[in-house]
Amino acid sequence: MNSDKIRVRNNTTFDIAVKMLDEKERLIKAGSFLPMTKDEIDYLSSICSVFSSNHLTIENPEEAKEILEGSGIVMEENPVFMDDDDIRKHLRASAANVKKWLDEIEFDRVLFSRIERIATEMDLPASKMKVVDAKLHGGE
Repeated sequence: MNSDKIRVRNNTTFDIAVKMLDEKERLIKAGSFLPMTKDEIDYLSSICSVFSSNHLTIENPEEAKEILEGSGIVMEENPVFMDDDDIRKHLRASAANVKKWLDEIEFDRVLFSRIERIATEMDLPASKMKVVDAKLHGGE
């Protein structure tokens, strides 16, 4: 068993409980991290979607890519793995292009909540906020 610890961060605004290999349940508070072994990450990847949904992330990008791709999770093909800078870049486009971009993404409440948070922080015009809000809250 691999015993090197890897920092796994909870990217959500809610706490996540996971049952580890030793059958103990661990709580990862919103915005915090938990050191895990590669074996624990592989185990969680095989039984639930916390990594494929990007609710939990491996802090080191090189380790993340290697470990997750070993579990069949291809980060480049999944929009939930966009970083905040990528989201900001898309939100700077016209309202029509923002809508087109959002329509191309399969709905994921955590991802769209993140997009809404970033849009709010950017103080976007009402037209763009309406598009983001409509997608998150199902108005369109």
